[in-house]
Amino acid sequence: MMRPALILAVGAVALGACTSPVYVDKGRDEQEVPLALNSVVFQVHEAWRAAPPGCIAILPLRGPERGGELASGRIEAIRRAIYAHLAPQGRRVIKPARVDFVLAGLPDDERGDTAGLGRRLECDALLSGRVTESGAQFLGVYSRVATGADLRMVRASDGDLLWEGRHVASQHGGGLPISPVGVAMGILDAARNMDEEQTLRVIDDLARRLATTIPDDRIVALDDPAAPPTPVRAEPLVSSAARDGVDAFLADLAGQSAEERRARLIAALDDRRFGDKARIALLDALVAVEPPRAADALRYAEHLAETGDYAGALARADRAVAIAPDNAAAHFTRGRMLIKLGDLAQAEPAAIRAVALDGGNPAYLNGLGYINSLAGRMDRALAAYRMAIDASPANGFAWYNSGVILLERGEVREASDAFYGAGLAYLKSGNFGQAGKALADLRELAARGIDLADEIGTLESALAALAKKG
Repeated sequence: MMRPALILAVGAVALGACTSPVYVDKGRDEQEVPLALNSVVFQVHEAWRAAPPGCIAILPLRGPERGGELASGRIEAIRRAIYAHLAPQGRRVIKPARVDFVLAGLPDDERGDTAGLGRRLECDALLSGRVTESGAQFLGVYSRVATGADLRMVRASDGDLLWEGRHVASQHGGGLPISPVGVAMGILDAARNMDEEQTLRVIDDLARRLATTIPDDRIVALDDPAAPPTPVRAEPLVSSAARDGVDAFLADLAGQSAEERRARLIAALDDRRFGDKARIALLDALVAVEPPRAADALRYAEHLAETGDYAGALARADRAVAIAPDNAAAHFTRGRMLIKLGDLAQAEPAAIRAVALDGGNPAYLNGLGYINSLAGRMDRALAAYRMAIDASPANGFAWYNSGVILLERGEVREASDAFYGAGLAYLKSGNFGQAGKALADLRELAARGIDLADEIGTLESALAALAKKG
């Protein structure tokens, strides 16, 4: 027999599990429902409305104040999920790796200086907070998997509070057994609820629900011509060992031929068997193999870029150019890093050189278009984007950024066509986050009186069908 307290708990939570999230806007004096189990409580402050930020940097999150510690990997997974859901919005979102890299280079007494950090990140809003819980409870016929966070966003320059939100997302398994068969099925359902997939699901639910309360009120250009598809859900929970096994692995390479060493090192890097710090040791070994190869230096550059070290990535790209002056990818990587470091004067000739060496590569044309748009040369930017679309009609970056330029010019119908082209292109390439953003922009333009019912309906149907497939 179940204890009465447990029966009441299971019954109450089972009812809560069946309800949709309840959004409580404190800015409108809305109140939380007593005993509500799925409230998303938030407030957009007047400081946001006075001057909405154009960029958000997500700082490392803290763990619970009490109730046990959480693994750093779990906290970081929640932070990455929040980034994933903010990234498709109409503002720049700094990658967490870049934030961590900049923080690591600051003295301890300067890390709390929001104004200084904002300047170094070139970002006007900082999001921080804590994970209030993340874990699972298993009580035989009932289980609960939950993740919660309490977040706040401030303007970097003056510390004014822009937004705050808190929520606990949960998934429940099992229920009230009324027969021996019911007990068995409840135990099975409760056990299934403990799978890692359920943990990822509640992390994703938490991040998505909080992100939707942050206003998405801008249409701005995408900023990385070679960015991978924007993630739209939490990533798998993986450990990141520092140097586990790398010394033994490198020692085992001694005595092998240069090509054997290179092949084994690349295989180890490709299958991600080592953590980030160990990967640096592997990359150091790779670029030391003679004769040097531009591809190895570029592999190193891409890793450093992923970890937020843009200056280090630029140095490796420069090395690749020195090894192979006619390597288009080396010049393009060099241009990308110069863009990220704000040096447009040097970025443009690097992009032009990449296009000259491989004019059919749409990513290189994207880069040239983006540099010209940043420099205010919009006609040249549009020309480069049109060439990129001709090279690859499923080039969402070029379609979308063309739409931004056309909208800024007041050519709303043409901008709508470009955003629709972007939505179709992103659907084809699997970038569903940006496809959703293109759809949101079309809805905004439709509100201005443009007839976009067919375009909106097409994208809505496609995204709804994909959502059903999971």
